[in-house]
Amino acid sequence: MGKRSFVRESRTHCGTDYQDVAVYPMTDREKRKTRNRKEVLSSPAQKNLNDRNAKRYFRQLVKTNFGAGDLAVHPTFAQEPESYEEAEKWLHKYIRRLKYARKKAGLDPLKYIAVIEQGTRSNRLHIHMFVNGGLPEEQVKALWYRERGTKIKPAMPLGLIRTDTLHPELFEDGLNRIAAYMAGDTTDKRRREDNRPKNKRRWIQSNNLDKPWRGRPNDSKYTARRLEKLARLPEDCEEVRTFWAKKYPEWSIYSIEKSLNPETGRTSWYLEMKRRENLQCEKRTRPPNSRRSSSGRRTTGGGGQP
Repeated sequence: MGKRSFVRESRTHCGTDYQDVAVYPMTDREKRKTRNRKEVLSSPAQKNLNDRNAKRYFRQLVKTNFGAGDLAVHPTFAQEPESYEEAEKWLHKYIRRLKYARKKAGLDPLKYIAVIEQGTRSNRLHIHMFVNGGLPEEQVKALWYRERGTKIKPAMPLGLIRTDTLHPELFEDGLNRIAAYMAGDTTDKRRREDNRPKNKRRWIQSNNLDKPWRGRPNDSKYTARRLEKLARLPEDCEEVRTFWAKKYPEWSIYSIEKSLNPETGRTSWYLEMKRRENLQCEKRTRPPNSRRSSSGRRTTGGGGQP
């Protein structure tokens, strides 16, 4: 029996407001294939793939856990830390002060995700992080300098700190742009390539972050012939955007990425989208009993498949 080819749709849900959709061709043999033993050698192509997937997961974590009213915080150092490890030590001190302040104010536990990077122009280490809202911005800034139990007193290595309240509703891609910037997934010339010490994680996060989740794959929504025709078109042309918009009418698609596998010659698509605002308003005002279908089954809500 020959290999039957089909197209798989895989959705990754980031809370209720975002989802990423991967559409790619497969065969029955690939579907039945078991996981092979991990190879010792990692090719440059595999390393690039790992890097891309890590940056995608970072953006998904941000979109799942942070939203309107939360903060983007950017601490800097007046004196350059002697090492990456020293910068990491000051970051953990700051995180402990934030946790204590939230507990004292009766707020929910701190949620955070942070990256330490080196600037291109200044070669100086600095920090980017997301934290959940609740504390006043001025207090969040002051805690960068404050040792617990003492008066506000700038410590010698610490520099300026900037905070920005998040307003994802003002942007078509929500938090995706700032998350991509923090992940280094951008063409901005001020960004330096990843230069972390060995065995250091790409980012530091709290243990209470919600994880994006992947729904059951759909192998019947698309045909291989239609995807082959679509693959001949540029990913930014009007026909391609219209095609995907019709497939996901409840979502606003802000990123369309087409990639070609040089070994198989097959094209796959990766879409990032945000739930349309008018549908969010409709969902919030919908009476509870309308969530059941005529058959009596409870329909999926929030980030479920439409």
